[in-house]
Amino acid sequence: MLLPYADQLANLVVRLWDEHGREAESFPAVAEKALNELPPDTNLQMMEIVDWVLQTNEFPQQLDLAENFGQPPVTLFNNGDFNIDVYFWLENDTSVHQHAFSGAFTVMAGTSVNCVYEFEPQHVFDDRLTTGTLVFKKAEILRTGDCRRILSGSRDIHSVYHVDYPSISVIIRAPDLSSLPQLSYIPPCLAYADDPELDTPLELRRRQVLRMLRRIDHPDYVDRLTKTLVSAGPSELLAVMLENRDYFIGRRDELRSLLLTLKKTHGELIDRIIDAFKTLAKKTQIKELRSLIRDPDVRFFLALLQSLEHREPILKMTTQRYPDCDPVEQILDWTKDLSAIVQADALGVGISETGMTILRTALEGSAEDLAGQSLQPMHSATAVATRNEAAQLQKHSLFRPLFY
Repeated sequence: MLLPYADQLANLVVRLWDEHGREAESFPAVAEKALNELPPDTNLQMMEIVDWVLQTNEFPQQLDLAENFGQPPVTLFNNGDFNIDVYFWLENDTSVHQHAFSGAFTVMAGTSVNCVYEFEPQHVFDDRLTTGTLVFKKAEILRTGDCRRILSGSRDIHSVYHVDYPSISVIIRAPDLSSLPQLSYIPPCLAYADDPELDTPLELRRRQVLRMLRRIDHPDYVDRLTKTLVSAGPSELLAVMLENRDYFIGRRDELRSLLLTLKKTHGELIDRIIDAFKTLAKKTQIKELRSLIRDPDVRFFLALLQSLEHREPILKMTTQRYPDCDPVEQILDWTKDLSAIVQADALGVGISETGMTILRTALEGSAEDLAGQSLQPMHSATAVATRNEAAQLQKHSLFRPLFY
């Protein structure tokens, strides 16, 4: 038995789509109208979904049993032409991605930061990997009830950072086979198909064998990993490096040797992967911090630090969410809260009162001001310590956007 709300929403979608002759290009507008006419935030409760899942004996075909997208995702309706899904979000956010489907999504509960991008391709290695430039276009705050269309393919590249714990979104989607494979993006430069089903059986077995060697801590693991990567094609190279990225934490010499070897075979692609992995390192750090934090205000701050690269849009987004607060003071308060919640070793830096003054200077002025009169070179121990702390904060991946 279908959840009553899902049945009503599905019938509305069918009627509206029939009115448009069931044309594929009309589906995003149809889905958006259906969600606006029958919004889940006023017609459905979270525990209704929970109770239905736990008690029903009839279940629509589920799209993501591996829980790759959502924590968990639940398909409420699926007739083969379109489906209705609800996604619960805890720590996970969506990567930058495009879609192999069209439709619309709405925020059922919580607040999200939606970032929109364009991708300028430069080198197509194969149908699963392209390098280029990912260009940030805009960011917006989505509140409960807000609805956005989803366009298939590269027309709609975005990422969503979920603030509240949990956040809930509902999506109506129809597949678009012409947009396969569905691409994910790693700023600043990679577009790739993150879909194990596209891997050949040999590629999958290679990764499984390497995984086994790593788990038993075999002394020849790095040697075999290196040989596999040297002979791998571009897509397999990226997939294996993504899977083994965390292995080299604390093993800089081994990593440096590996990259020098791979550069001889794969050339500039290795430089682009290195650039992308720097972004992933920051994302991993923020994901770990978000797992420790429930406060939606601090989670919003982390979403801004992860998704925005410059001070001005961070200040602007802060003002949008908290129009009655001074954005500089609000960001400094969040930084204090973050420092109080998370130990310095997890944060990657300790922030003293001097550090707070440095952040205020950066937020109120510019990078040039930071090197201005208040921080002019002096020879006292205090001045040296101040300059060192300023340099540390300015280079720190988490706080760097506040300085530029």
